[in-house]
Amino acid sequence: NDSYDFRSGSSLAAAHVSGAIALLLAVSPDLPYTSVLAFLRESQNVESTGAVSINACLVLQLADPTRTCT
Repeated sequence: NDSYDFRSGSSLAAAHVSGAIALLLAVSPDLPYTSVLAFLRESQNVESTGAVSINACLVLQLADPTRTCT
């Protein structure tokens, strides 16, 4: 109906997380795996429903503090 809707699930989560990692490695290609994992964990947001999401902008900001999220 020409509109957007909220969806959740592991298939969508995998795309979101892999996209955030791709952006992160684009700005910091030599970042070790442990740092990538730490940034993902630090950017997590747990909803009242128990759903966990990551903030891709915050992930990039953790790798490069000169970046800002708007």
